[in-house]
Amino acid sequence: MKEQLTRTIDDFLFDKKIMRKPALLLDTGFIIDLEQTSDGYALLEKLSGQYKLLVTDGVIGEVRRHHDVFVKNGRQREISDKMYNLVERVYSDSADVLSCIKAPENEEAVDNLRYNIHWAYLESATQKKIEVDPMSPVDKETLLTALALTDMTKEYRVGVLSPDAHISATLARLSAPGYKAPNRGYEHVKSFSL
Repeated sequence: MKEQLTRTIDDFLFDKKIMRKPALLLDTGFIIDLEQTSDGYALLEKLSGQYKLLVTDGVIGEVRRHHDVFVKNGRQREISDKMYNLVERVYSDSADVLSCIKAPENEEAVDNLRYNIHWAYLESATQKKIEVDPMSPVDKETLLTALALTDMTKEYRVGVLSPDAHISATLARLSAPGYKAPNRGYEHVKSFSL
């Protein structure tokens, strides 16, 4: 299964017709899912050697809470020390790439992306899903980051590693042919899960 995942990611990120830098954006749910597998750390380490991995401020905050507070079976940390240290390293290495999103001159472009994410989410989710399980601020930040890297820098093709249906459904809506939001490189972002 993991070989299939890396092959699928490779096929998307290394499209010969598209000359963009490959990057993978990690979501907390994906990191937790990796911990549930016997070789999850090895997979994340392998991915970090092949791609530019990125972690947002919101995701690292969640990872820290899951590492420090949440335990499985009353004993074992939900995110191991080994995985936590790798994710912290990825987060530290992400700052240079992610700084463009926070730049004051990009404020209007970021607001436009937020607007598109908001409406695509509302159009891709059922009313019940919106009321019972709304998209979290961290999920919105993850989507914003992925789209900003493709739209604002025009340099990256981004895979979002996330099991979250909010993220995958919203990305699918944004990249659908004929979607009313102006296509600003959204086809260069795709969601992947284990």
